[in-house]
Amino acid sequence: MVKIVEGIEISGYGHQELAQDLEMYCGLSAVAREHLRTAGQAGAKVEVQRSGKICHAELTVVKVSRDACCDAGTGLTSPIYLVESVLFELQNAINSKKYQKVKRDAKGGLISVLQKGLGVSKLEFESTAKLVSILTQTKAAGRPISPWGQKQFSGYAQGITNFANQPHDPKAADEQRLPSKLFYAYSYLQNEVKEVRNMKLAALKKLATIKQGTRSISSFEWGKLVNKWAMHYGAKKPAGFLVIYVDTLLWLGNERGWSVNWEGGTQMDWKLCTTDFVRVVPGLQHDRQATEAIKQSIEQTRFT
Repeated sequence: MVKIVEGIEISGYGHQELAQDLEMYCGLSAVAREHLRTAGQAGAKVEVQRSGKICHAELTVVKVSRDACCDAGTGLTSPIYLVESVLFELQNAINSKKYQKVKRDAKGGLISVLQKGLGVSKLEFESTAKLVSILTQTKAAGRPISPWGQKQFSGYAQGITNFANQPHDPKAADEQRLPSKLFYAYSYLQNEVKEVRNMKLAALKKLATIKQGTRSISSFEWGKLVNKWAMHYGAKKPAGFLVIYVDTLLWLGNERGWSVNWEGGTQMDWKLCTTDFVRVVPGLQHDRQATEAIKQSIEQTRFT
């Protein structure tokens, strides 16, 4: 069975209750009504599942499970939390083409992994801003807000810059404790790139150019070295390899007299990124033996 709300198909377990709640929010908030219409015009759909603890947009399809939106006290599904989550994810569905562009640009080497993470953070902030606008109106009409919804107000009040620099989930014990922009950068490396051999030059291409006086390492020469390392450490996780790569560039600039022109982020941005990866992500360590081997290969290379 399918229920249509402002052009959006709602289907799955308990879909009628969710559809009724969305209709109620549209009645309480002009922003919510326009939001759903925009999502419907973008081809958005909502699929409700009984279990699975998922709540995310896959392109224009919002997939949400009822057990992902439970009341902390009762352990039961919170209808308020559920509808808030769907409203949030519908903005992600509206922005699906923007998400895909950021992803393509990162894979093509047009932007760095840091810029990719920041780009996703900005899009997530748009979803937070949209939800806050809706909940401001529904709250004025007497509708309560879930604890999760209340957190969105706090995130929105920080502004986009602070939002991107705050922990994705401060209570987490894994990579979700990374600052938002670094969490999305790490997730891209871990879940989409997966292995160093898949990086080619795309994830590193917009990181730095290297010079020593009037002499520079050409992108071709540097590319050969990076490809050599990528082949040798092909099975290594890309986030771990990025730690090695950034440390090598810091060594070139600080100890070997090369001028490193950092791109896609400042030197401090990259240093903080890799430092946080090692500090926060369980099991991710700086492979200093591999770093030393790479440094030796640079020392043994005669650059023109």
